[in-house]
Amino acid sequence: MDAQDDSKGPGVKVPPPLIVVAVVMAAYGLHQWVPLNLPFAELCRWLGSALMTLGLLILLFAAAAFFRAKTAIEPWKPARVLMTDGLYRFSRNPIYLALYLIQIGLGLYLAQGWIVLSVIISEGWIYRLVIKKEELYLEKAFGSEYCDYKSRVRRYI
Repeated sequence: MDAQDDSKGPGVKVPPPLIVVAVVMAAYGLHQWVPLNLPFAELCRWLGSALMTLGLLILLFAAAAFFRAKTAIEPWKPARVLMTDGLYRFSRNPIYLALYLIQIGLGLYLAQGWIVLSVIISEGWIYRLVIKKEELYLEKAFGSEYCDYKSRVRRYI
């Protein structure tokens, strides 16, 4: 498959941020029913703010890389180039890592343990619904170039 001629993309149906938002909302609802408050609320607020800021910075840098490469950031659109520079030298999925950092940061900021723990659910759903499809697509689209990249760079960090 030539990535230049592909019009379908990896076939991702659900935007990853929507998955995270849905899981956070469910965790927030669970907290209302069965509270899991974190101790040291002030420390949590500072740490949460730092993690959310880091996550937003990673998102901005990753989005800028997609813009510079003139390829789609949306995981349901075809890739025109294999992203391997910038943040992608250290992580195959810096955008998803950023979403998880924001999710954990929000949970800490609100001192709600369920939101912090819910990142496990978000990661599982994003892996099943998005990453598996993306990886299969990228292997078909970029062949050994992607396989070599995948062997050199970890999924998150």
